[in-house]
Amino acid sequence: MSLNQISEDLIARYLSGEATKGEIREVESWANESENNTTILEQYRKLWLLTANAEIPEVDEEQAWLKMKLRMREDAAQTKEAEIIPLKSGKSFPFLRVAAGISILLLISSLVYFFNINEKAVKYVAGNEQMEVYLPDSSKVILQPNSLLSFSESDYAKESRSMELSGEAYFDVRRNESSPFIVSVSKSQVQVLGTSFRIKQNSNSVQVAVITGKVELRSKESNRAKQILTPGLEGILNESEGNISVDSISTEELGYQLHRTLVFEETDLKQVCKTLSGIFHTDVSLSTSNLELCLLTATFKNQSLSEILEIVASTFNLELKESGKGYALHGTGCD
Repeated sequence: MSLNQISEDLIARYLSGEATKGEIREVESWANESENNTTILEQYRKLWLLTANAEIPEVDEEQAWLKMKLRMREDAAQTKEAEIIPLKSGKSFPFLRVAAGISILLLISSLVYFFNINEKAVKYVAGNEQMEVYLPDSSKVILQPNSLLSFSESDYAKESRSMELSGEAYFDVRRNESSPFIVSVSKSQVQVLGTSFRIKQNSNSVQVAVITGKVELRSKESNRAKQILTPGLEGILNESEGNISVDSISTEELGYQLHRTLVFEETDLKQVCKTLSGIFHTDVSLSTSNLELCLLTATFKNQSLSEILEIVASTFNLELKESGKGYALHGTGCD
């Protein structure tokens, strides 16, 4: 069940103890679908506890609910919080009927507070799928599953564009020399002016891979642990040892995650297969080493792995075979 398929009437019965066993299972199943749903249920629980002992005034319930929905939508539009989605409404607000003593003014202010938590704070939480986020300066972020990004909207871009990341994300940052773009991850900090890169947090390290531009990776705890990274390089900060190592990476693979575009220019098929295997997490191989001499020049945008491989096979007059392991290109090779 998705978030917009549950009603506040059902949540009200659940919190008041009037829900049936089936309804209890339905609410708890919905809450367990994602962290966003769990958070919203907890917000309603806190609201319930706050208003449980308030005296109920005589109010126009339908009008009050309509006003509150308008206020919630305005706040959601301003903060663009991904996890804030108003629930379906009925003709009247069930908390007014079920919870004894709810002041409508307290209700509106409390609900808006719990939905926004803090008007200055913006938080994006990716569940089981990627989440595409556009920041106030139009910088683009692709949050990987189970990752979180947060920042203060009121302070954003005043002196810097600062934020906190937990997990993994791809960034395409708008250049602004007067406002550095700073991402804090655990014990590390990444700073750029305008560039594209990936940050990946592991249990004891933070990896920063650069697609375009320059990125500075540094430790928050050691001034000596600092590294400037350029395209095709990945810096790995070991948080326990406080040092940074540097490896080379494929910019094609990283760039695809941001723009869904692959560009090969005179690229040998061995590298093409390696890049495609990394992007689509599927084994792509060549039947003979002679095929490694074939050079591919092509651009692919928003195409599936099978579509890309069919074009590659057609280009070099090869045969594409699929197996349980993945795909293999068969042919005599290139001169």
